[in-house]
Amino acid sequence: MNRADHENVKETSGNTYLKELLRDIPDSVLEKSNLGEYAKIYMFQMKYGDPANFSYQMSKNDLAFVLHALIKNEVELNDDTLEKLRKLLFEIDDSLILKSKCSRAGIEYLIYQKYGEHRVQAAYGKTAICIDFITIKSNSIAIEGNIKWNIFSGENVPEIFAVVGEHRYAAKVVDRVEKGKLLGAVVSKVLEFQTEIPIEAADSSIRIDFYIGVDDELKCVNNVRFGKFAPLSEKLDYAYYACNNWVLKRQGNALYMTYRKATLWDELHFLYELARGNLKGGKKAILARISYHLLKILKRRPIWIFMDKADRADDNAECLLDYIMTLPDDKVRRYFMIGKHSEDYKRLKKKYHVVSYLSYKHKLLLLLSDYTISGYIHEEIYNPFYNYNDPYRDLLQNVKYIFLDHGVKKDALAHSLSKYKKNMKMMVCTGIPEYQSIVNDNNYGYANEQIALTGLCRYDRLYDDSKHHKIVAIMPTWRSYLTNGMIREKSKFLLKKGFKSSDYYKFYVNLITSERLLDSLKKHGFELHFVPHPTMFPYANLFPSSDLVKVWGTEVVHRSIYAKSNLLVTDYSSLAFDFANLKKPIIYCQFDLDEFYGKGGHRSSSYFDFERDGFGEVVYSLEETIDMIIHYVEEGCVMKPIYRQRVDEFFKYHDKNNCKRVLEAIKGIE
Repeated sequence: MNRADHENVKETSGNTYLKELLRDIPDSVLEKSNLGEYAKIYMFQMKYGDPANFSYQMSKNDLAFVLHALIKNEVELNDDTLEKLRKLLFEIDDSLILKSKCSRAGIEYLIYQKYGEHRVQAAYGKTAICIDFITIKSNSIAIEGNIKWNIFSGENVPEIFAVVGEHRYAAKVVDRVEKGKLLGAVVSKVLEFQTEIPIEAADSSIRIDFYIGVDDELKCVNNVRFGKFAPLSEKLDYAYYACNNWVLKRQGNALYMTYRKATLWDELHFLYELARGNLKGGKKAILARISYHLLKILKRRPIWIFMDKADRADDNAECLLDYIMTLPDDKVRRYFMIGKHSEDYKRLKKKYHVVSYLSYKHKLLLLLSDYTISGYIHEEIYNPFYNYNDPYRDLLQNVKYIFLDHGVKKDALAHSLSKYKKNMKMMVCTGIPEYQSIVNDNNYGYANEQIALTGLCRYDRLYDDSKHHKIVAIMPTWRSYLTNGMIREKSKFLLKKGFKSSDYYKFYVNLITSERLLDSLKKHGFELHFVPHPTMFPYANLFPSSDLVKVWGTEVVHRSIYAKSNLLVTDYSSLAFDFANLKKPIIYCQFDLDEFYGKGGHRSSSYFDFERDGFGEVVYSLEETIDMIIHYVEEGCVMKPIYRQRVDEFFKYHDKNNCKRVLEAIKGIE
């Protein structure tokens, strides 16, 4: 260990700035730090009392552990606390700061805060560029990609060039929505670049190099990577992409194009590399690629793949396919993907060509398909090779992903639905403000014609049968921060430990067991139906049922619940739009608003304000929720005029032709 690590920090007990800094640090951060037992005791005594009677000599290493704990726990510092941090940094050796577990941009930020100047050498010549998309057109090649740019690598935005021989093609560079943060400060950002290079068959071969320029200094990029939607991979030397009579390959950190058709030798060289290498899934890909090429020769019809969830159908994809089945045969071969152990599997086999989800046949069919059509965005739906897709990237270029959505998009979702995250060929919208929020947000990255304002397919099936029932439905959405990963094959999310101690669980248990609420419902002849989000279906038995309270799981049919229910109680869920479409009353219960939309929460807020735009009252506590339910039950469960007007203004269409419009939009894709 460096001698400086052991050097005592002078006059620490009287160090006012350290005391003040500790007061700004949550106790949990200190508890989770790598400080030793005595160091923690000393820190807490300094924070809350006088440590004079406690004999401990704090080292610079201890101070570094405080810094590392702040970084690890993503503590956001305000201006006052940041000033205290600067003083702390002066007591820590640079060598310990450089060992902080954060990005290079974060290290540069900390050194800058310590000295007020750049002391970490900017190395933009070594900056990696990532190529996301390559489109080979008849007379040009369009290249889109990104670089992660550290704020402290230079004050000016870098220039990016594609160079072909003596010709230099400047790329358009813009910010993406992604930002890298440290202690609440933005320290890096993602820059998107786009360039288009003219190509001619007469050239026969073209080499494309990439350069980055900052402050009039130009350097060749020596680290080119490829995103998951690119047709090549830096992991494979013999990968190739054949399109429009051009064959594209990687040569080191350059692209190399040859005007010719792909040959058997191109494929054999590639298969030989897969056979000799240790790439995950590489050897299995050999058989898959051989099968693909043989079946491609025999393919006579277009292939469309439909899918809702891995374990459940009866959503937009099934609705659309049912509609298509009523039309004259158009010579398209259609398949529905669903888990073999799903309750819907046998039912669907009676009317469709059904293939088991993530089976070998599913993966092979997807490579051969023209469209993958789904209302869900889990990556394995449109790319079942989600974590080993390098050997298939050239083949996946031909698959068009159509996103039917599983609900109205009311939040800012560019971070999860953008072109760079999902690369959809078309996205379906239902509401006018929803549509506008996407086409007016450049962070999504799609062309306007890729956003189809058609309405959700399942809205064609909505109906109202509430006159024959008395039901209050409670249907909350899920919370991603209460889950801990998922089993992809079953599309099953796992709950974090301590779920029963969460505010979410305790709130809904208290609501559905409230004696005051149940007495009122019983008096007016109502039942209460609790329907958790499908993510929570495996855990429905954690919620108590009774004579008046029915808890639903996988057996639920959502449109039946919407039809029979007189009143919906939800929180932030997009299913409220389905219910609103039927002009029936809604209560938004948002007891955990700050947690849901806060740091590390489930969603980021967007154009839709529940108080201003919602289709019912917004309540924020258990008692308010109970009061509002009782109010509607006593008043006959009728949607108020102000909310009926909002429904009329939000939805573009109020008919049963959504499937027709969606199909027309798909057929209209170039």
